[in-house]
Amino acid sequence: MGRGPVKIERYNPSWSIEYQRHQRMIELVLDGRIEEIEHIGSTSVEGLAAKPIIDIGITVTDIDDPTLIDRMQKLGYIYRDDREDDLPFRRYFVLIREDKHLVHVHIVPKEHEFFNAHIAFRDYLRQHKDIRDEYHLLKIRLAHKYKEDREGYQQGKSAYIRNITDLALDQLQSLD
Repeated sequence: MGRGPVKIERYNPSWSIEYQRHQRMIELVLDGRIEEIEHIGSTSVEGLAAKPIIDIGITVTDIDDPTLIDRMQKLGYIYRDDREDDLPFRRYFVLIREDKHLVHVHIVPKEHEFFNAHIAFRDYLRQHKDIRDEYHLLKIRLAHKYKEDREGYQQGKSAYIRNITDLALDQLQSLD
């Protein structure tokens, strides 16, 4: 069980604007430590329904830089070190206002497969509207089925995401 009901909203163009606003603030506070920063997750795909939480993927040269956590906390982000049990290579932060998750930030080492997989999945959905629409319907069905069970919702999507990510990565490899 999770933080209340699974709430899926229609695509909102303001998500891109919100990402850009947070991107600028994070780039300023991390001051040259960032290799890449990208809007990831469902809010980054035009036309896709999503939980209204901006996901930001960042790669850095030194994931063990002791200043990363302090600098992100200065922006109001909460460092979730409990999430490192599952993904020890990732530094995970959440921005919460009035008990509402607004932004999730995933910081990983430069060129890490976690980052590359998220970008490949996002780009595949952007390029294949039929797959995007199929995923859209799956999310709506799962949100209805698992209204109060975020873990069930996430697990319901995982095989689909894995399959599309594998397709996307295979497509990228065939271009090399």
